[in-house]
Amino acid sequence: MASLATSLAPGLLAGGTVMSATGYMDAAKATQLQAERRTQAAQFAATQLEQQAGQETAAGQAAAAEQLRQGKIVGSNILARVAAGGGGASDPGIATLIARNAGESSYRAALASYQGLAAARQSRIAASGQIYGAQLTQADADAAAAALRGRAASSVLTGAGSLFNKYWSGTPNTDFGTGKEFGNLDYGSFF
Repeated sequence: MASLATSLAPGLLAGGTVMSATGYMDAAKATQLQAERRTQAAQFAATQLEQQAGQETAAGQAAAAEQLRQGKIVGSNILARVAAGGGGASDPGIATLIARNAGESSYRAALASYQGLAAARQSRIAASGQIYGAQLTQADADAAAAALRGRAASSVLTGAGSLFNKYWSGTPNTDFGTGKEFGNLDYGSFF
């Protein structure tokens, strides 16, 4: 039984080393795959935010156009009431009222446009943040994967060193060049 254990021990040690290294390599691949998936999700979110920014810009433009339209309707109503009352558009009070209405509707249109652009800008900033976060995640995953690959290599070297030290090192070989570098083998019988 002792000889079986002695025979199996080097193989088990080597197998454990290989499994450890394989585990580290698999962990490195999984880390990078997870980062790739997060990057894809962040890019999707960024694309959605860019689309939202376009919609917010369009909504601001539509709101601005509606404010201008409403201003024209109010101006037209002012003229209609003045004409119905027998007045004229050249009356200084009426001209001032029409001018104020035009200024107010232009202001409201500009404000609606600005609000749409501001919301779009915030969406674009959020999209940029998503992309930047994905880049950081990918860089972190690359670094972690490199560290795991290093641990895999270290595991192989440590296992090989342990295996050699335990089963083949013995005493230091001082027979270099004598034909006995690998123990007390009689090389003469091979030739």
